[in-house]
Amino acid sequence: MICAEIRNQIESGLLVPGDRIPSETEMMLQFGVSKMTAARARQELSMLRMIYAVPGIGSFVAGKAKPLSRLLGAKAKTN
Repeated sequence: MICAEIRNQIESGLLVPGDRIPSETEMMLQFGVSKMTAARARQELSMLRMIYAVPGIGSFVAGKAKPLSRLLGAKAKTN
């Protein structure tokens, strides 16, 4: 259910590469599931290579992602 919903959002373009997906806690609240179920959904999306995790930051839609500096909140330098 969770995996299918997030996968649908990615495939429809609602979530694009570099967008953060909900944390396990957010998934638990949003979908009314256990932590194990939320973790399993993230693992399945990761195995499908639809998302990737940045330790301590979150999980993001795979593809041409936003630069890590944007994820960390750093301002991009302009030349």
